[in-house]
Formats: sequence, structure tokens, C-alpha cells
Amino acid sequence: CITVVMPSLFPFIVGSRFLMRLGFGQLLAKRLTPIMMPLFGINGSGAFALVMGLVSGFPIGAMITMDLYKEKLLSNREAARLLAFTNNASPLFVIGTVAIGFYAMPQIGFVLVGCQVASALTVGLLLRLMARQEVARMPVNFPIVAKRVHVGRIFGECIENSVSVMGNICGFIVFFSVIIGLLGQIPHCPQALMAGFLEITAATGLIFHSDALPLILKLSATSLVLGWSGLSVHAQVVSVVGDSDISLIPYFAGKMLQGVFAALYTYVYFTLCPLQQSVFSQSVPHMTQATPPSIGMMVLFAVTFWLLSIALLMLLSMPFRGIMHKHH
Repeated sequence: CITVVMPSLFPFIVGSRFLMRLGFGQLLAKRLTPIMMPLFGINGSGAFALVMGLVSGFPIGAMITMDLYKEKLLSNREAARLLAFTNNASPLFVIGTVAIGFYAMPQIGFVLVGCQVASALTVGLLLRLMARQEVARMPVNFPIVAKRVHVGRIFGECIENSVSVMGNICGFIVFFSVIIGLLGQIPHCPQALMAGFLEITAATGLIFHSDALPLILKLSATSLVLGWSGLSVHAQVVSVVGDSDISLIPYFAGKMLQGVFAALYTYVYFTLCPLQQSVFSQSVPHMTQATPPSIGMMVLFAVTFWLLSIALLMLLSMPFRGIMHKHH
């Protein structure tokens, strides 16, 4: 946790919380509702949770969703639906650990990330269709309330809170890793299956080392595990939601659907665009686990991607400024 999870996740937790405290979610609620409401039946503030959940990894999407709910920018039902498709594996993990670290093929990582994004958006669109009547009654105007903030104090509080969150995350990861290790000691226990149900890091490694599967099924199974996310991540989400009145039924249903869609998209893609025959073999004897990029390079890539995503959100919000003002 200290050498990998902490540096790859902690800056994004702090940055996301800091932006929320500065009123970024409130700004997006007003500016991006014309985009988010028709697509997902959620006001524009949900765009922050959606984008950060896609680029930052578990459980940042869930954390931002809860922050938006506590700020009264989301209704109870909006938050429940948003949770279902904004808590995703980070591109940092999928490309660096899975594609490069296991398969030594970066191009696979970009396909897996694309399938994760597509499956998450598919779940969001489906949930919107299931809540048509509810969405029709939602308000679309969100006045921006100006307030004075002490930037230094807010940043310090974000650091303190994020340290506590990281402790919980690392605790869940260690706990479920120990459980998987104990299961491995049980004779005839389907360790890969159990790992996929419990924790994605161990599961993706076990899938890679399974010689019985052809590569296309390995990659589809990996997408299934990434979309489902595992009980370790779900425990983190339950911890983030806490004792609020938000229902977790849409979340668990959404994660199951996301895993299925991600596996389906991956299988279809590699069926239509197969890898080279020398690589796409059943045994893959020459594929050995490669050394993933250094954590410094991976974090630098992720931070750059994160900043570009923030910039994109700001740019998306700009065209609606004039439109909104014309209605006042």
C-alpha cells in the first residue's frame, strides 16, 4: 500500500476533495446539467464524479458522489444511480499493472480501459431509462451561491481526511489479500474464481497465469473482474456510504452488469480485431511477466491525465454560460 496504492491514489483523493470544497461541484451542477440530464438523468454535478471515477480509480467516484449528496447537489435517487457507474478501475492500474506488468502489451491496456469506460456508460444509460418518470420531475436550475473560503484551512482538512480514507482503503486491501492467500491453502479450491469475486489485483494475476485459457478468454475474464470490482472495493464503497439513506441495490446491480458488458465488449473487440497469431495462442509460452513502469512514471501519467480531465470539464461548462444567463 505504501509504495504503490498510496502514491497512485492519495493525490487524487486530496485534489478531488479540494475542488469539491472550493465549489467545483456546484459550478458543474449549473453548467453541465443540459448534458448530464438527457444522458444519465443526473444533474451536471454528477459529471465530476463520473470523470474522476473513470480516471482516478476506486473509490474516488463513490467518495465524490457522497460529497455531492452531502452538499445537497444530488437527490437520494440520483446519488444511488450515480454510484452504480462512477466507481471504476483506474487507467493507471489497467495499463501499468495488467497490460504491461502481466501481458507486456500496452495496447491491450488501452482496449481494456475503453471497454471499462463503455460498460460504465452503458450502465448509466440503462439506469436512466429505468428512471424516466423520476427524471422528468427533477429540477434543472442550480443557483451558484458565492461564499468565502480559507484555502489553506480547506487544503489542510482535505489532507487530514484523505489520510484517514487511505488507511481504510489499505486495510480492506490487506484483509482481502489475506483471505485469498488462505483460500489458496485449501485443496481443490477454485482460487482464481474466488479471487475474482473478492479482490481484482490478485484475480487479474491468477487469470494471467491460467494456462488453460486462450488469450481472448483471459482478457474477457479480466474485463469481467475489473467491471465487477470485487468485494474489497465494494466494502470500501459501503464504508464511504456509511449510515446514509442511499440504497446500495442499484450499485451492486450496476457493478454486475458492468462486468458482463465489459467482458462482452472485450470479447467482441478481440474477435473483430484479433491480436497477432504468435501472441494469440492458447499456451502463450513466451509471455512472461514484465516489469511494470516505475511508480513515479505511472503517477506522473495519471496526474497529467487527471489535470487534463479537469480542464475538459471546465471547457465543457463554458459554452453553457451564455445560454444559462439568457434565461434569467
